[in-house]
Order: sequence, then structure tokens, then C-alpha cells
Amino acid sequence: MRRRRRQALLALTPAGHAALLADVAERDAWLASALAGLSETEREVLRLAGRLMDRLCDP
Repeated sequence: MRRRRRQALLALTPAGHAALLADVAERDAWLASALAGLSETEREVLRLAGRLMDRLCDP
């Protein structure tokens, strides 16, 4: 079966771009705060989990 590859290009308006940047900044701040509350051992567990996830995704 042959699939057709269709693409749609999107462009953000200036207001949409600003909203996206604000959302990303808010998420980054939340993550930094959450990570700061973890112990070094907990942060290492997350690093190891990330490496394992990368291996699972690499065929």
C-alpha cells in the first residue's frame, strides 16, 4: 500500500508566537523548580531513566 505524504505549512501570527514563547517559558520555569526540589539521587535516577528511554527509542 502506498501512502501519500501530504504537508501543510503553518505560520504563527506575532500574537501566537508570543503566546508560544510565554508557554514555553512557563513550562521551563516549572520544570526547573520541580528539579530543584529533588535530591541528587533522584536527579540521577531521572538521568538514568532518560538514557534508558533513548535506548528504547533507538532501533
